[in-house]
Amino acid sequence: MEKNHRRRGKELEEAILDAAWQAMQKIGYAKLTMDDIAQAAHTNKNAIYRRWDTKLAVVVDAGKRALSQGEYVSPLVFQEPDTGHLRNDLIALLSIPLPAVDQFGRDNLKALLQDALPQLTPKTMHFILNDSFLQKYLTGILTRAYQRGELTTSPAKIPVVIIQQPAIQLMACLLSDSPYDSASIEVLVDRLLLPVFTAEG
Repeated sequence: MEKNHRRRGKELEEAILDAAWQAMQKIGYAKLTMDDIAQAAHTNKNAIYRRWDTKLAVVVDAGKRALSQGEYVSPLVFQEPDTGHLRNDLIALLSIPLPAVDQFGRDNLKALLQDALPQLTPKTMHFILNDSFLQKYLTGILTRAYQRGELTTSPAKIPVVIIQQPAIQLMACLLSDSPYDSASIEVLVDRLLLPVFTAEG
């Protein structure tokens, strides 16, 4: 896009988000600055700050745009797993974020989460641990597993801290230097989630 093209409103916002996503991929989230984003978008920092307070806010919105449109990445597909088997459902559940992890990049996601954690409010943490798609899908997965006889304890009687484990472990994985891929998901399901969910109450 030419520098002398005067952009406003939605056109400018989309240009900034596209530029932020591409600049993050090139520079890395940790080193990325608002100056880098402004330069990539051929605009000034004031235009960015009028819409977003922080680099984190810009990049989060840029990621949402990229993952929803599929212009740069494969769109995320949100669908509750129902394979007929608890293990396969849990693997499918924890695989939903894989396109985002792959496209953001592990280092970028880790740096982004480290930037975001100090700003998380109790309301946001409650949403992540209890009301995110991960936890909502898990409710259906465990209910069907109980009905099939794969669980001896009703999901309603499983302690909250165990129910929250998928979200907790996902955050822990992303904040670590360990890979988050199909192989690591299977290890997480087999060694942690299946044992705690299938333990007798």
